Amino acid sequence: MYTKIILATLALIFSAEAVAGRIWLENSVKVDEVLVYHNSGYNIITVKVSPSEPLETGCVPTDTHDIFSYWTQGGLSGATQSWVSLLLSAQAQDLDVNLLADTANCNTSTTWTAFGNPLGLGVAFYGARIAPQN
Repeated sequence: MYTKIILATLALIFSAEAVAGRIWLENSVKVDEVLVYHNSGYNIITVKVSPSEPLETGCVPTDTHDIFSYWTQGGLSGATQSWVSLLLSAQAQDLDVNLLADTANCNTSTTWTAFGNPLGLGVAFYGARIAPQN
């Protein structure tokens, strides 16, 4: 009985740590480009944004190129397709968005060259929402 309680507690602790870096970024941004592509066995969504102030995420590709990416070796789910629709809609209507980003997950792989040096996909993102309009 105690073993099950201990294991359940450890599972909760580790699962919470797995998403500890995911936060809604406070900076609202304009969407400049949305890329959906396949490269090196990954399906990728990259969004290039125009922030009103420097992003300062600590991830060099994001801070230099203003990019966030989602990558998976699996298929793009209905949720990810919804993100793309929301991002494109926001771009077309010139609306600000907030991104759900994992600031602890910064990709700097030399495989990803879409925006030049510094290379990489930047900070991982896991959602998007239209920013509140003031």
